[in-house]
This record gives sequence, C-alpha cells and structure tokens, in this order.
Amino acid sequence: MDIKTVWHFIRGTSVTRDATLTACAFACYGLLPVWKENSSFHQIADHSSVVYAGIEFLLGLLLVLRSNAAYERWWEARTLWGKLVNISRNLMIKANVYAQPEVSELEQLHGYVVSFASQLKSKLRGSQIAGQDQYTHLPRDRSTEIYSMLVRWRDEGRISDDVLRILDSEAREFMEVCGACERIATTPFPPSYKILLTQGVLLFMLILPWSLTTDLGVWQIPVTFLHSYFYFGLLYLAHTQESPFGEHEDDLDLEGICDVIHTTSY
Repeated sequence: MDIKTVWHFIRGTSVTRDATLTACAFACYGLLPVWKENSSFHQIADHSSVVYAGIEFLLGLLLVLRSNAAYERWWEARTLWGKLVNISRNLMIKANVYAQPEVSELEQLHGYVVSFASQLKSKLRGSQIAGQDQYTHLPRDRSTEIYSMLVRWRDEGRISDDVLRILDSEAREFMEVCGACERIATTPFPPSYKILLTQGVLLFMLILPWSLTTDLGVWQIPVTFLHSYFYFGLLYLAHTQESPFGEHEDDLDLEGICDVIHTTSY
C-alpha cells in the first residue's frame, strides 16, 4: 500500500468527514447526561438502555434496506455506462469491418459516438448548453445522426439490409442506455421514507446517551460517538449513492468513462 493510498484512507471522504463531525457533536451532547449523573439530579429519569434494543434493531434494519436500495441504483448506473462503453466499441468495429468506410467517415461516426456519451453525461447532470432550449435532447440527436449514416450506407449499396440489422443491434442500445439512465436520474427515492428514517435516527441519538449513562457512566461518550458515526454515515452515504450521476467523489466517474470511450472505440 503506497503513501497516497494510506493518506486517502486517513483523510477519508466528505461522507466520512461529515459523519465524524456529526458524531463529535453527539459525543459533546453526551456530556449532558454524564453531568446529570454526577449532580444532585442523578436520580431523575434513570432508565436502562435495554428498553431501546428493539428500536435500535429496527433502525439498523431500515438503514440496511436504505443503503442497499441506494447502492442498487448506483450499481445499475455503473452497469449501464459499462454497457455504453461496450456498444460504442462494438458499433465502431462492426461499421469498420462491414461497411469499410473512408477514414473521414469513420472519424465522423466516432465523433457521434463520443459526443453521445459526453452529452448524455451533461444531460444527466442537468448541464444547460448555451442556446439550447428545454425541449432539445442532444443524445437523441446524436443517435439520429448515427442511424442516418447507417441508412445512407445501405442506400448507397455499401451494406445490405442484413448488415444494417447487425449494426442496428448496437445502435439501438444507445437510446436504451439513455432511457434507463434518465429513469434513475428522474426517479427520486421516496422522500417520506428518507424523512421518517432520518427523524428516527435523530430522535434515537438524542435519547440514547441518557440511557447509556446509567449503565456505562462516562464510557457512554465513546459509545455514543460510534453509534452516531455509523448511523449518520450510512445516511449520508445512501444520500450520495442514490444520485450516481453527479460530481460528488462517491458518484460515478463519468468523465473517466467518456475518456475510455474516446480512446478505445476508434
């Protein structure tokens, strides 16, 4: 393991840093019940943490379900962009072998393929191009240009209808990937579920230190830190993973994938 990897592990990510800050805040909050136990109010509202075992189990289960659902969205998005890399390569290979186009035509087709990936990335991130109205769909336009080139080759007799169908098996997948990515980007996780779970974790962490102090005393503070670190860390992580097309460090490296398409599909 090199120094850069070790430093990245120590430095963490924005999710781990936010979780650490939240955990520190709750650890400081945990000083209140410790003070209460060492004051004249120590007999007021004393109760064991055992009563919260069921609630903690339920919250843990809901957090796991939330994290798994968010990761499934992230992984589906990564699978779709991996598919885009493959169909870009396959279309270029098949077009070159079957149609044997001029170098300029092959470069033009390659430009359409690369442009499709780049403009799909921009659309998923909501980037507005100057002069573009809200009804413009640039990935669709690039797909139309790809089909126009293939049909022109067929009309010129350079490829047969059978070859056109072979090329279509790759070309039509561009819009299939686009539609699936748009479905992920425009279908938010149910807000009521997120709000209910976040409120549940927050209320639980506000109450838990008071019950832990009865059993653990001052050791309640590091235990509270660990509880809040992992609870809120999972919440923050799920929040970033459910929207995988952004520019957060935990989102997909769409720029890198577009570079792979540009360098390996021609």
